[in-house]
Amino acid sequence: APTPAPTPAPTPSPTAAFKGTYEYLRLVNTGLRGGGLFHGAARAGNKVVFAPSNSREIGIFDAETSKMTSLELRSEIAPLTNKFAGAAACGDVVVFAPADADFVGIYEVEKKTFSKVDVLSTILGMSKFSGAAALGLVDSVRKQVVFAPSNSNYLGVYDVGHRQLGLVDVSAHAVGNGKFAGAVAVDDKVYFVPHSANCIGIYDAVTVKFRSYSIAAFARDVHKFSGGAHVGGKIVFVPFKTLAVGVFDAAACSRYNPETCASDPFSLVPLPSGVERYAFQGGAAIGGDIIFAPYSARAAGMFSVATSKFTLLDLSDRLLWHTVPSAYFSGAANVGGSVIFVPNSGPVGELDVSMAITMAVEDKGRGWTAPSRLVGHLLGARAVGGLAALSAALCVGTLALLALTAKRFSAATTPVPAARCLFSVDTAESRRPQVGASGWTPLRGEDGLQV
Repeated sequence: APTPAPTPAPTPSPTAAFKGTYEYLRLVNTGLRGGGLFHGAARAGNKVVFAPSNSREIGIFDAETSKMTSLELRSEIAPLTNKFAGAAACGDVVVFAPADADFVGIYEVEKKTFSKVDVLSTILGMSKFSGAAALGLVDSVRKQVVFAPSNSNYLGVYDVGHRQLGLVDVSAHAVGNGKFAGAVAVDDKVYFVPHSANCIGIYDAVTVKFRSYSIAAFARDVHKFSGGAHVGGKIVFVPFKTLAVGVFDAAACSRYNPETCASDPFSLVPLPSGVERYAFQGGAAIGGDIIFAPYSARAAGMFSVATSKFTLLDLSDRLLWHTVPSAYFSGAANVGGSVIFVPNSGPVGELDVSMAITMAVEDKGRGWTAPSRLVGHLLGARAVGGLAALSAALCVGTLALLALTAKRFSAATTPVPAARCLFSVDTAESRRPQVGASGWTPLRGEDGLQV
């Protein structure tokens, strides 16, 4: 699971001259206390269901009425922490990806009931998965939800109709903790958002194989991205620690000749100056844009897939319920013309995107400069207080830079190696997620168990 962001110092309240967020951001009280309440959400009709992480209840937000209801979990489940990380819907069935929980969670929207499928005999460990994506119909018969591996060396494939979990080994491509944080389904493939792994994970539901695409030449730090969404064939990774938006053009790689790429399918789009790390977590597609949910920032992000233009949507006069800002939201889902922000430690956020755009702070390209008030809220007093020291350091650094300039431009440059498609590399053994297949371990849910 993503590492919590460092807690910024308190920042002053905005002045009355910048009011206006009330018009496009509605906050709905959950009645819950604590941090890490929910992690991920799924839309089922006009309802958005929040996956409980530390919360003792499942959250259900009705976009038609803008009201929040909840379903209290059973006494032996409710106290567990970091229960689920990610949710996906197949019809009115919402499936929760198990993080520390030893079971898959299933919430049926129409019946308003919760049940579980135990996985203790199949997979163990903490933070097993982080992210879920629904594939819909597979082979015209089965509905599946795919779980992104976090600490686990297996991705999970949950068969909704048979209430069974299958596993596919990913260790030939990615190892270690916190590998991926998010899953995005496009046609019959699921793409895993690179968190600490230096590759994009790709699961093909038709061949039942896991492959990867290296991004080591672009980004090698941990906690790079958290959450993602797609528009057309382009998948956008929401920046978490990396100060750039990740864009993967899945359509650029041939479907039938995966060893060759029409063009380099991965790119980074730098965030504007003033946006710090851990600003966003999770996103949702609406129209041709991806909306980033505020995590530690007091602004939402909006990324245009067609133009690669990044826009800040200032929410600083609404995100004021923390004495010390930390983590506001942990994901997003779209319903109609609105994006619903998943509450991490406070209320639900309901963003009217079309109205917000009219009041946006726009990226003017490389020459973009954030208003000082917004920079203050994005950076926090912790960073702003360090600007004086930074200014002094820049004076010294400038002298050193001048001394190095001649040497830098006279030396031979070494080109950065381009990432290449690794789709043909697949030595991992897989347990085919199909009923009755060899190596497949069927797991039945506790029929009739309702909470």
